[in-house]
Amino acid sequence: MKILLIYWLLPFLSVVNGLAWDVGEDRTRLGERLLSHEIQLLNSAASLFSTIEVEGLSMRERSAIGRVFRLPPASIQKFRRGLSVSPVSHHLYETYWYTVWFNGERSLDDHTIELRTLRVVDSDMVVEEKYWPR
Repeated sequence: MKILLIYWLLPFLSVVNGLAWDVGEDRTRLGERLLSHEIQLLNSAASLFSTIEVEGLSMRERSAIGRVFRLPPASIQKFRRGLSVSPVSHHLYETYWYTVWFNGERSLDDHTIELRTLRVVDSDMVVEEKYWPR
């Protein structure tokens, strides 16, 4: 009975997992190391859990955010960072996340705002990238 259940459940779980990645999660940057000075600039740009307008940041900070997120600095509107609140047993426990709001590439009138979030562990390794098109 257990074998039958596993054979029935395994294809279902792979479909669900496949759909989850299609929503906007990207694994291509998994394991990528970010430069420590760029992470320091991101951490100094905003306090934990506070959203800021990037217009008030220096060009150096805006450029660092753009490089980390692979976006043109002029397209970035807002920035926010925080610490994961995942439980100890979760794979995202003790990770930091960084989120930007930016003008979408498909936007001709610059009114399409999109979001992108990076999850980072050990201060410099990307473990997840999430993208929310609007």
